[in-house]
Amino acid sequence: MNKGCSFLLLSAIALVCWGGHYIYYMLNHGELANKPIYAAMQGVELTYRDKNKNKSRELIYLKKYIYGKYDLLGIRIKSNQFPYFWIITNVHISDDSIPEGIYMLSSSDNLILKCTDLYEIERNEGFDKVVEYYLNSKCTR
Repeated sequence: MNKGCSFLLLSAIALVCWGGHYIYYMLNHGELANKPIYAAMQGVELTYRDKNKNKSRELIYLKKYIYGKYDLLGIRIKSNQFPYFWIITNVHISDDSIPEGIYMLSSSDNLILKCTDLYEIERNEGFDKVVEYYLNSKCTR
């Protein structure tokens, strides 16, 4: 076998290994790896979308609601289509694959969240520190 064929063979093997690693990484990090959690969150969002559309309930706290281990907080937002921002409060993600490292659904731009209400839930339920910091930066005094 000449040097040209050896180089092409090694290049092809390296390319296949790199591609396999990339696909493995995509399936085990970020939103794809956490798809079951996001699917469960979307189910909750769909359940509460119409149920509370015209009510003034600003916070919905669901303890151990997803898979019996994830606590979910629904926070009212200024949107007719999607009335709640949903966030898992008792865990965060350690890798850089998801913004802020937090499981959340919807936009947090228009939250209706009073700091006093948030502090009361945080004190009673014990939020993950990363989630607590994030929510404290979004509440209004």
